[in-house]
Amino acid sequence: MAAMFPEAVERVAMICAGACLEEKDLAEGLFPVAGVGEAAALLVPRRPEEVRRLVRLTFVRPPLIMPSCFLWDYIKVSYSVSA
Repeated sequence: MAAMFPEAVERVAMICAGACLEEKDLAEGLFPVAGVGEAAALLVPRRPEEVRRLVRLTFVRPPLIMPSCFLWDYIKVSYSVSA
């Protein structure tokens, strides 16, 4: 997101960001994504289905119900830039 809105970012700290992700790791099935591009897209969801997938992969016990209206609000807030 920092790359998408550089004017709104002064500094970035990446913690547990999969910086050591390599193609061989993907090939060996160590990550539940098909490639680096999919992993990057997963971290910046644009549709409710993508937020649901991110939550399922992130939480041990994800919520059973996530209404799309709330997820759309989350997406809109994530992409808004406050001045």
